[in-house]
Amino acid sequence: MGLMVGLLSAVHSAQATVNVGDQAPAFISKSVNGIGGFTLTAHKGKKPVLVNILNTWCGPCKWETPALVRMYAKYKSQIEFVTVVTPWRNDSVEKANKFVKNYNVPWMVVFDEGGSITDLYDVEGVPTNCVVGKDGKVLFYMAGGLVESSMATIFDAAVKGEAPKLEPRPVEKKVETTPVIVTPK
Repeated sequence: MGLMVGLLSAVHSAQATVNVGDQAPAFISKSVNGIGGFTLTAHKGKKPVLVNILNTWCGPCKWETPALVRMYAKYKSQIEFVTVVTPWRNDSVEKANKFVKNYNVPWMVVFDEGGSITDLYDVEGVPTNCVVGKDGKVLFYMAGGLVESSMATIFDAAVKGEAPKLEPRPVEKKVETTPVIVTPK
């Protein structure tokens, strides 16, 4: 599939919060250059969809994207990928295009011009990832970057039509530190 960076418009929904097991908020994207488009509901009954929501300036988004590119190589025939770039902090179609080229993103990337998809998906931080099953229901939703091993677990479950069973992250050991006292001269 060729690269498409587009403008997004939301299909209005009464759903304000995204929860696992709920119907995913529907949206339609239209490419800037008029070639193709993306409709979430068009994938219902076909294959799961990863909705990856990010910003081009976001450090964790930049860290996560190369792993997603590797996952795409493995899962592209089983899972549809779409990235939504939010308009936060003056992100733009131009910046989205540069991001796509810098990270060699091979799937459709769309720009959420008015922030309606960001609102529909209740995004409070980026990256946010939502996996929608073939039945149109949310199988996974999380704000924060994903590590590659978690991606594989999430995608393997999605292909089976299941919500992933992820182990909680280990709690980091707290290290006692001595406070530094700074006194003005």
